[in-house]
Formats: sequence, C-alpha cells, structure tokens
Amino acid sequence: MKSEKLMSIAAIALLVALAIPVSLAAQDNWHNKNGKIITFNAPGAGTGSGQGTVPIGPNVWGSIVGFYFDTNSVTHGFLRATDGTFTTFDPTGSTCTTSGNLNDFGVIGGYYSDSSGVSHGFLRAPDGNITTFNVKGAGTGSGQGTFTDASNQWCEITGWYIDANGVYHGFLRLP
Repeated sequence: MKSEKLMSIAAIALLVALAIPVSLAAQDNWHNKNGKIITFNAPGAGTGSGQGTVPIGPNVWGSIVGFYFDTNSVTHGFLRATDGTFTTFDPTGSTCTTSGNLNDFGVIGGYYSDSSGVSHGFLRAPDGNITTFNVKGAGTGSGQGTFTDASNQWCEITGWYIDANGVYHGFLRLP
C-alpha cells in the first residue's frame, strides 16, 4: 500500500514536471511578437473611409464571424470558414446586418435593422436558415428594438432591448 502511494506521488510529480516546460513553451508562443498575421476582406466590402471588414470573433475551429460595410456603407453579415472562403448574408428585410457571435457548432447570432430603423435579433443556422425574433416589450420606433450580444453552445442568447421610452433592458433568450 505504501509503495502504491509513493508510486502515485512520483507519477504526479513527473507529470507536473513535464507540464511546466510545455506550459512555458505555450506562453512563449502565445506572446511571440513574430506570430503569423493573416489579413482578409469580405467580398463586397467597400474601400472608402468608414467602409471595410469588421471581424468579431472566431470559434474554436477557426471560423470567423463579423460584418462588413459595402460601398454604400450598408452592413452585411459574413462567415469566414477555416479554408478562407466567405459566406455573406442578410436576414429578409434587413437594411443593416450586424453578426456578433459564432458558437462552435456554426450558429451565428446577431441583429439587423429594418427600413424603419427598428432592430431585430436573429440566429443563423449552419445550413443558412435564419430565424428572427423580437423581445416582448421592445420598442418599434427608429433606434429601438432587440439587439443580441452573445450566445453559447446551447444557443442561449443574451442581449438588450430598447423600449418605446428609450430605456435599455437586458434579456436572455433560451432555445
């Protein structure tokens, strides 16, 4: 029994000793000022002042979600796959799309404005199907409505909405 305990302690000590150099090497690579930088622009992105590509963030697989301003300064959502290919999208009725989050299953969350300037939340499934939603109590005037902020692996979405009085409120949308 005593020798089993000693062997267990020795094994743990060995694992810790081996993990420290790996951890330090990872830190060195993470802080490496000579890391590789890949630049990109979404197809259709404008090149004038205030136009271009705005990536928001990657998922664990390396796909990136964001939005871009076209030559008319209108925003559209995009998904950049790990191989560098782009998929651009807009929910039906959108005059301004902002995609702000991407989970590891490829579900994109965001919000868009309609022709009246009212914002609505959306979820875009990996197959391209878009579901839109509005939080009960969200205002229906210009600059009001539903705005998404983040989503997780279970498609729970957080965000805020602005009511008819211009007051901000938080929300959690469950699938």
